[in-house]
Amino acid sequence: MEDSLQRVFSIIIAVVIFFLLPLYIAFEKKDDISYSLALKITTNFANDVKNKGYLTLGMYNKFIENLAVSDNAYDITIEHVAKKYNPVIYSYKDDTYKEIVATFDYNLYKNQFEKDRVIKDSRGNIYDNLILAYELSEERYTGSQIIDMLEGARVNEIATNALDITDTNVYKRMNASEISLVSGLYKIDDVSSPTGKTVVYPMNKGDQFTVIIRNTNTTIASVLFNTLTFGADTGNNMKVYINYGGTIQNESYRYASIQM
Repeated sequence: MEDSLQRVFSIIIAVVIFFLLPLYIAFEKKDDISYSLALKITTNFANDVKNKGYLTLGMYNKFIENLAVSDNAYDITIEHVAKKYNPVIYSYKDDTYKEIVATFDYNLYKNQFEKDRVIKDSRGNIYDNLILAYELSEERYTGSQIIDMLEGARVNEIATNALDITDTNVYKRMNASEISLVSGLYKIDDVSSPTGKTVVYPMNKGDQFTVIIRNTNTTIASVLFNTLTFGADTGNNMKVYINYGGTIQNESYRYASIQM
């Protein structure tokens, strides 16, 4: 009986060493190749967006198409952090302009600032020693928001038979609901497009653009590893996690486009 158990155990060890372990190593190497491929595709996509300063549906769909080559399913997160400079009016304690006592929205107090050079608030308080300045704020846009804007623009353009609303006469004849572009989007020349134009989501120099991808499928290497370890690591099946992005370097859409 003891000899039989030893033989069975020896067979199991042999199967693990000569079959399952080499198989696991081979599929683990395949996962490494998939990671390298996904990293290259993601960095190329993010760098393309950063260098151009805009994103189109074509660029995004090409990115998804390229990722499919790695034979993994991915959860993709895109984020655009836009830097906004908002005009404000600072009221200083005295004419040394060292201590700020109040801050006012320029849009609300523009007339008082430009005409009287003093501001009277709703309580009757009067502020002088005014300086016009800009405060930096950030607005975050998710990938779903960006893609929805681009998809909406494309759907509207199809509904209007791709009329070029950059033509003033065409624009005047259209209802507001028929306008093919969402506010903030641009059209640029594109010879590959049937209409000769492409709708783009613009970004400004200094903005931040980030792409995060993570695989959602369980790879064969993960299955084999869980088998070899009797399920000791079943909760960690992530083989690809890439977080890449950076600062927008250009605004090329401004050079050959018409803002709508």
